Amino acid sequence: MLVIALVAAPALGQVTWDGSCGTNNWHTCCNVGELVDNNWDVDPAPQCPPFPGPNDEVDLNGADVFITVRPVEIRNLSNGSLTVTSSGRLNTTEFVNLGALTVFTNVTADGDIIINGPLFWRGTLAGPLGSRVGANGPIAIDMLFNANLDGRTLVANGPVSWTGSGDIGLSNGAVFENRVSLSTNRDERIAGNDGFFVNSAPFTKADSVGVTRVLPNVFFENTDQGLIDVSSGTLSLEVGGENSGAIRVSDGAAIVFAPPPAGFFNILEDTLVEGGGLVRLGEGSGRFTVAFGKRFGAQNVQINGPGPVQGGGYEFTNLTFIRGTLLNGVTTVDGECRIFGNIGRTLDGHVLNLRGTTTWDQGSFVDFQIVTGGILNNFGSFTIRNERNKRMRLVNGQFINQTGGRVDILTDLSFIVGPGVVQNLDTINIGPGASLVDFAAFVTPIEFEQLGILNLRSGVLNVRRGRAFEGQFNLSADTLLQFLSDTFAIQGGTQFSGAGLVFIGGSSVVDFQQNSTQIANVELAGIPGGTVTGTGDLIVASELNWSRGQMTGSGATITRSALNMTSTNAKVLSQRRLQHEGAGAWTEGNFVLNDGARFVVARNATFDISTPGNFAHTRGAAGVVEVLGTVNKTSPSALTFPSGVEFLNRGNDTFNIQSGDVVIRGGGQSSGTISIAGGSNLRIASGEYTLTGGRVEGDGFVRVEGGVLGIEGTPLVQNMELVSGGINGPGNLTVNELFAWSGGLVGGGNGTLTISQGADIDMTAGGAEKEIELYTVLNEGAGQISGNNRVLRLDRSTWNNAGSLELRDGASVQPDVQGGASLINSGVIEKTGDTGLPSSINVPFTNSGTVRVQPSTLAIGGGGSSTGAFHTEADARVVFSGSEFSLNAGTRFTGMGVAAVENGTVRVNGDVNAVRFSVEGTLTGPGSLDVADRFSWGSGTLSGAGAAIVRNFAFIIGSREKTLDQRRLLNFGTIDWEGPLTALNGGRIVNAGTFRMGVLIGSDSVFGGADGGVFVNESAGQMLKAGPETYVLDVIVNNSGRIDVREGVLRFAHTFTQTGGAVIVRGGRVEFDNPVTLQGGRIGGNSNAVIQRLTNAGGSVSPGESPGTFTLEGDYEQGPDGALEIELGGRTPGQQHDVFVVTGDAAVGGALEILLIDGFEPQVGDTFTVMTYGSHSGEFDEVIAPCGYEFAVHYNANDVTLEVTGVGVPTPGDLDGDCDIDLDDYKRVAPCIGGPSVEVPPQGCDPDDFIAADLDADFDVDIRDIREFCNRFAPS
Repeated sequence: MLVIALVAAPALGQVTWDGSCGTNNWHTCCNVGELVDNNWDVDPAPQCPPFPGPNDEVDLNGADVFITVRPVEIRNLSNGSLTVTSSGRLNTTEFVNLGALTVFTNVTADGDIIINGPLFWRGTLAGPLGSRVGANGPIAIDMLFNANLDGRTLVANGPVSWTGSGDIGLSNGAVFENRVSLSTNRDERIAGNDGFFVNSAPFTKADSVGVTRVLPNVFFENTDQGLIDVSSGTLSLEVGGENSGAIRVSDGAAIVFAPPPAGFFNILEDTLVEGGGLVRLGEGSGRFTVAFGKRFGAQNVQINGPGPVQGGGYEFTNLTFIRGTLLNGVTTVDGECRIFGNIGRTLDGHVLNLRGTTTWDQGSFVDFQIVTGGILNNFGSFTIRNERNKRMRLVNGQFINQTGGRVDILTDLSFIVGPGVVQNLDTINIGPGASLVDFAAFVTPIEFEQLGILNLRSGVLNVRRGRAFEGQFNLSADTLLQFLSDTFAIQGGTQFSGAGLVFIGGSSVVDFQQNSTQIANVELAGIPGGTVTGTGDLIVASELNWSRGQMTGSGATITRSALNMTSTNAKVLSQRRLQHEGAGAWTEGNFVLNDGARFVVARNATFDISTPGNFAHTRGAAGVVEVLGTVNKTSPSALTFPSGVEFLNRGNDTFNIQSGDVVIRGGGQSSGTISIAGGSNLRIASGEYTLTGGRVEGDGFVRVEGGVLGIEGTPLVQNMELVSGGINGPGNLTVNELFAWSGGLVGGGNGTLTISQGADIDMTAGGAEKEIELYTVLNEGAGQISGNNRVLRLDRSTWNNAGSLELRDGASVQPDVQGGASLINSGVIEKTGDTGLPSSINVPFTNSGTVRVQPSTLAIGGGGSSTGAFHTEADARVVFSGSEFSLNAGTRFTGMGVAAVENGTVRVNGDVNAVRFSVEGTLTGPGSLDVADRFSWGSGTLSGAGAAIVRNFAFIIGSREKTLDQRRLLNFGTIDWEGPLTALNGGRIVNAGTFRMGVLIGSDSVFGGADGGVFVNESAGQMLKAGPETYVLDVIVNNSGRIDVREGVLRFAHTFTQTGGAVIVRGGRVEFDNPVTLQGGRIGGNSNAVIQRLTNAGGSVSPGESPGTFTLEGDYEQGPDGALEIELGGRTPGQQHDVFVVTGDAAVGGALEILLIDGFEPQVGDTFTVMTYGSHSGEFDEVIAPCGYEFAVHYNANDVTLEVTGVGVPTPGDLDGDCDIDLDDYKRVAPCIGGPSVEVPPQGCDPDDFIAADLDADFDVDIRDIREFCNRFAPS
């Protein structure tokens, strides 16, 4: 507490050192008797008196004083020497003025510090910014403590010796100014924060091989009075700064300029570094700059980035360029320049002149950048070697091999990015050792100006943009000069020599501007493909390989020896002429001819085409392919001459299509020979291609598929296919093997197409029409047209079929609206197919040959006539519709198909035979149609004086009207009728077979005739009525056959006459609108007959069907020749015996015949009501009873009753009681034969029959009974 009180005591004012305690310690207390004293001029006191305080002005009185215990705070200090130890500290609010000062810790003064003697600087000198330390004596920095300057400016007016291991620290705006000398033999640092080091005298680093560093955040200035002298080791200036003074670097020593990021080290005045030591530039991130118009020179310089070396002029004897940037300015290296290292180097707006020997070795994938107007000039030798993949990056930069310079590129090198220029004014040697030198185009192509000699001794040289003027390219064997992008001009005097390959690829354009340039080997390729252009000619002496790209310009490309067109990429010839004079091959890709380009296969040249590609045209005037030599097309894929590419085949040699197709869309002509192998085609796809009299041979086809094949003269074609487009012209075209026609037009020019005998014309494919216009087709071979909606259309044209013509599936022959068409058949026309689709002939058709129809339909609708044959197979139809078609004598229809008239008219002029025939139109004429198997009539009219004869089946069915006008319908088979039917002009049906109504389908139907139609049912005929419907015959009916009514109503609305046969009503009923006289035959059944009056004049009435009830709704009269048949099979009326019901009056006479059935044996006294009526008159003239029976007939008021009055003895063996022994009896005996001693009836034998069959009465039926039966056998 006492110490604190002393420190906090009020100021004592002026305090002087008196040394009372005899020591040099500021804070010493000593005893003086009973009092305590110190070294200051204060009175003794019982306690140690106070030490100098903050308001005291302290005079050391010349003493050498130590502050060792605690900090000292005073107003100012003067007159003596002071040592501030590590435990002490001095703070003054004003100045310090001492003879000497030793600092181990801090000395802080708000005013100046003046040291008139030595300064031992081992601690911190602090003060406000701008306060000064005037060190007028020597300064020693000699211990391990850092010498720090905080905020102050220290002016060293004496020599500075820096021998200790501590750093110099300059902070907070502190300035250290060396005005006499500063020497160091240490490898320490000048550091700090926002400090300044100003050198206005020699700054020497000596006797040390290490590095003395001036660190960032200190600004270093070497004034025009200063000298930086590095005698040994390295001085590393890692700070911003500037230099106006001298620099010396002794041999073996080095100075490093490495300003920090955003920092600068500026050379403000000409500076030529003395000595042979190394000057290292650019090693920091800041900039080393030389002021505009000033020079910086040195003997040995190393640039090792990353900071830029900028501006002014640099003059180096030797330069090692490892990395970094030369920015603006000019650098000249007169001696050796070494470029190496694995980090890039840059000339940014800077000019580097290399006048001595330059080597660039080491470093792979390392850039040497020349950008923003930078230039590298080589005046000496420049060797690029060792590690591969070196890169020179040019961005608005230039690399110039000046006159007198030589560049040896012995390893891989790329010139990249662009834009930039590489110019050769003397000699560039590439190789040996180099595999790739690349003027690349990462952004913009590097421009290469070849104005000197280029020797390509190994590897590949890639060039993109530039020019060659009076240059020379010497290309050793197995080397490759590649033009890969942009434009390269070949100008006057440029020569190529050697066997190396010139590759023109990528997007490069090689512009041949001189009259003629000869190159041994050229390849045009790359992606997207190189370009040969220009007004000059390119002569390829040995081999031109063309896999991609284009040739343009008004000049020519001439291949003396080999032309190889390869790869899948397009080859474009635009405006230019490509003349091939040797042996050529096109193996892949498209060949595009634009702007009037011309490809010529010269005489005696050969050109093999095996490409899957095509010719093409995309712009400008049409190109031309002119063949004067031999072309062999071997590719299996199609080769196309498109629209815009004209094909001229003019040579004496042959265009051989050995495989695949050739497609022509651009027109042209052929006067030579074209050979087409089997499986191949010459396809005319669009435009017009003209055959002017040459020939096309081989098993392949000329295929017209959209274009026009012009015919002039008499060309001969072995095989032809017409898909679409057309064939025209006035010439005569002969096809001698196959003409395949799937669409398109034959016509125009009134020419002739001849299909030779033995040749085929096939029209089965395609969906388009086959049209012939103003042309004549003479078919002496075999023709076929096939498919739904496929049409052979004749427009003012004639098809003369002397061979065969097949219409398959839905194919047809149609006229054009202008008419004038005809189809003449003297051969065979056959309708075939398995789809069921119909075919038609709708042009006037004259048939003197044969028409065959397989299962499907052939419609003939254009009219015409026939004396030939029509053969229709099963399920086939030939249909006549539309215009009238005449069937003349000799016409015949064979086969199990159908000949039909549908919505048309067929005139039968002679007797015509058919197997099956159908009418839904009009059949007329004086001739007869005899149908052997089936006749169908669904609608329409049968007219004319002839007959329609049915031999097997006929179907008169359908809801549409059918008219029989004059014609006779003779039926010898079976007719099914349903629907309306009208007879006119005596039309009649004569039925000698079966006429069925309602059997297949049913609806109320009427056969009527306003002027007396007739239905004759002959004795062999049968009329059958089935189904619930009502059928009406409102025509005269003459019946001598059988009429069987099983269901529904059969109504005879006109006169009905029966002279024989029978009317049997099993179900439904039969109605007669007029009285009926039964002149013969019989009528009966189990149902009703509605007859106003039935007169039985010579027939019989037979109720039931063994037995039953027959009802006559009307009156009944039976004459003396009539008969009523009654069957008795039991005693129940209508079920076991017949009943004849007459609803009106009955006048009986004639015969009553009684028959026993079902083994029934009536007994005497049995009665049977067999006839009922409303009233009656007369009696039967005769009653015919069964064998051995007697009946009495009782005529009652409303019925007739039979009574059994006598029963005779049965005759042995007469099991059925019919008074004879016949086969019917044996059929009842046979099941009862059991053999001797079998007294039980066998299964299937009626017990009564077993008793009757036992003729020997021995209780069995055996061989003896059968023998007796045979003796009695006597049929009636």
